[in-house]
Order: sequence, then structure tokens, then C-alpha cells
Amino acid sequence: MKRTAKILTFTLLAGMSVMAFAGCEKPHEHALTKNEAKTATCTEVGNTEYYSCECGKFFEDAEAVTEITSGSWVTEATGHTPVKYEAKTATCTEVGNTEYYSCACGKFFEDAEAVTEIEADSWVIEKEEHVYDKGVITTGSTATTNGVKTYTCINCPQTKTEDVLPVVGGVYVNSLEALVTAFANGGTVVLENNIVSNQRISVAKGKEVVLDLNGYTLSGAFNNQGTSALLYNEGTLTVKNGKVVSLAQYPDVDWGEEGFPTYASNTITNRGGVLTIEEGAIIENETNVGGASYAIDNQYGWNGAPSKVFVNGGLIKAKDVAIRVCASTKDYDNYLEINDGTIVGKRAIWIHLTGSDASVAPKATVVINGGTLSCHTAEGLVIYSYSYGNSFANTNVTINGGTFLNGWVAFGGGYTGDTETVTVNSGVFEYDVFRYLANDQTEIIFSANK
Repeated sequence: MKRTAKILTFTLLAGMSVMAFAGCEKPHEHALTKNEAKTATCTEVGNTEYYSCECGKFFEDAEAVTEITSGSWVTEATGHTPVKYEAKTATCTEVGNTEYYSCACGKFFEDAEAVTEIEADSWVIEKEEHVYDKGVITTGSTATTNGVKTYTCINCPQTKTEDVLPVVGGVYVNSLEALVTAFANGGTVVLENNIVSNQRISVAKGKEVVLDLNGYTLSGAFNNQGTSALLYNEGTLTVKNGKVVSLAQYPDVDWGEEGFPTYASNTITNRGGVLTIEEGAIIENETNVGGASYAIDNQYGWNGAPSKVFVNGGLIKAKDVAIRVCASTKDYDNYLEINDGTIVGKRAIWIHLTGSDASVAPKATVVINGGTLSCHTAEGLVIYSYSYGNSFANTNVTINGGTFLNGWVAFGGGYTGDTETVTVNSGVFEYDVFRYLANDQTEIIFSANK
């Protein structure tokens, strides 16, 4: 009986010890690892800040108070946000580009949807080449030294130069007296400096003169009340590489009963000669509008020869009429051919039949193959033909090209019945080409196409 009681007592004590040990076990302590927040990009997901424990649980705080589910910290990729760059034309000073799109992630695309990725700078268009003008002589040559010709880009201030060699066989002149003598002798005449003249400088019939202005200016100032011309040509005259300019102080502004002034104030008068204006030449008449003043006055042929003018380049400019085609005889043709260059005035070209006899049809031929013809102001008459009574039956105008700006091309002024033969094969016209008819009527020959 006592033995049994001891055994029971021991067993109870042992069981109580086990229970006591079980009740003292400590709770799990989380060992947290911090996962830093990461911003999502257009191609990669990001995440908010969170904490993970090796036991497999996740928390939003370092104290492991707020448990979260796996993946709840993920922030989705934003996708590309392309910024458009407009296409830009390349110039001779700046590169251009095709249209493209860039994203903040550093990638580039050819489309707004960011579908087609492209390489950096694949949109670049290289600079254009400089396009230079035809150049002007900025330093004249001498008989023993080279000069300089300067070319300027038509799209930017960039320039380039080349040497101008002495003119072989040319007679270099530096005074008015020497110039007059050289013209009388004929040949190639080269200016060594600017020359001012108050007298007419002539090329006689049978003489050939090439006037190389060599970058300089031949100018004339006339104060007489009568006909004036700085250059007067009855032979063969070619002008290039500089400026010929005149100013008449007393132009005839009295149009009188005959309907036109009695004398003209010209820069160049061509009468029975062949006049050629080459690239680099500037022929200008600075006489005020109101009288008869022309940069080139191609007068009726005489002395057994027609009058012919060829414009191959350069600038012909006047406050009044740039080129007059003055026809008064059926025996000799008055011929004007424009191949290139710029012609500008109140009227670029005036075809003028001076006589009043309707039975007379003076010969006048104008051929325009190129160049730019314009008026000083809009809605002028770029080309205008007018007769004081003569027939237009022998007047022929052919336009094969060229650009006509700031005014109409008008034929048949002073209409007397006969009309010019006008053929327009090509050209750019800002205004219509038309012909005057009787009773103030007009006829469109060629419609404006600019």
C-alpha cells in the first residue's frame, strides 16, 4: 500500500514537471529582410518597400506588425511614353532629321505607338552642300597680278574665292581718256578702277569691243537737256564683270502731242549694232520715272544693219523701262533675245512701234528662253507692246521659258487691227498673258500658272 502510493506520487510529480516545461516555450521571432522600393519603368516592374522573413511571411513594416500577401508589393511597368520630334529639313548649315519619337527610358521609335524601335541618330539627315551664286569680282586683276572672284552661297553667308587671271591681250585702262581711246581701237578693254564719264563712249560700225569691267563701275552723270547715252553701240559690244550705270538730271518728261518724249536718257543705246550682256554685268539707269529713260535702248536698225541684243546673264535694272525695243522700220529687224539674267523696271520690256502709219509694219522680234523678268511693284506690266499707229504684223514674240513676276504680259497696246504673233511654249507667269483688242476688249493668250 505504501509502495503504491509512492509510485503514484512520483508519477504525478513527473507529469507536472513536463507540463511546466511546455508552458515556458518562447514565441517565434521574425528575422526580417528589407526590400527597398523600386520605381517601375516603361519596360520593368517596380515595387513598394516591403519586408520578408525566412519563415515565408511578408510584412509592410519593420516591426512585422502588418502582414501582406506575396506579390502585393509589385507596381506594374508603365509602358513607353514617346515624345515626338518633328521632321526638319537639312540645310547647308544645320543637319536635319526625319520624324522620330524618344522615350524617357532611352529608347527611340519611328512611330507614336512605340512599336518599331530605331537606333540612336538613325534619324539624322546630313547637311546639304553649299549652293554658290555665279560670283562677282571683288578685287580686279591688273596686267601683272591676279584678282579675286568671290562666290556666295545662296542659302547662307558662306563664301569661297578663286583667282582671276590677268586678261591676256586686254588693254587695261584707268582713265576716261584711255577708255575712249581703247573703244576707238577695238579689242578687249579692262578697267583698272572706277571711271566716271560725262560724255558718250562709242563703238563704231565695224569695231568689236569686249568691255571687261573687272569688278569696277563705269558711271555717267548727264546734265544736258537732250539725248544722252553712256555707251553707244553701232558695232559689236560685249559687257561683263561689273556695273554700268547712268543718271540724267534733266530727262524729257513732256509727252507732248505725239504721245512720247522727244529725247531719251539711256545707259546703253544700241543702234544697228550687236550688244551682248554676259553674266556678272549690271546695267542700270537711275534716272527718275517720268520721262524716256532706259537701261538698254535697242533702237531701230540703220546704217545697213539690224539692231540685236542678247542677254545671257547679269542684272538689267531701271526706275522706268529696263529694255526698250524701239522699232520703226520694216527694212531692219529689231531683235532681243533673253537667255538668262534678271530684268526689272517699271516695265521690264517695252516693245515700242513709234510710227503712226498703219500701212507700215516695223520688224520687231523678241525671244525669251530664260531669266527672271519683273516689275518694281505688283500689278504692273512686265512686258508691254504699244503702237502709235504702225501695224503689229511684223512683230513676233516667242516665250520658251523664264519667270514673269509682279505684273501682266500685255500685247497690242494702241490696237489698230493687226496683232503680234505671240507664241508661249513655256514659262512661269504670276499674272495672265493677254492681248488688247478693239473696243477695250482683251484676249487671254496664256493663263497665270504661279
